[in-house]
Amino acid sequence: EKAYQRDFFNKRYIGSDLKNPPFHKIAELYGAKGYKVNKLLDLEKTIQAALSCNKPAVINIEVDPKALYSFRKDSFKHRAK
Repeated sequence: EKAYQRDFFNKRYIGSDLKNPPFHKIAELYGAKGYKVNKLLDLEKTIQAALSCNKPAVINIEVDPKALYSFRKDSFKHRAK
């Protein structure tokens, strides 16, 4: 929702800079297989590994927090007159 706050509320951010736990590690604590992806190039092989590991799997994908995209803003451009 950070992109929504940027686009519609003059960059007044609240509750948008939260840190996530290592979901791949939490999955392993519960008996699942955990994977972490830092680069897009590794995504395909990680998905294949997760699909073939024969147990529940969690893929934790790192994304750039500054790469904000507001679907709502772009989806209503045709209505702006």
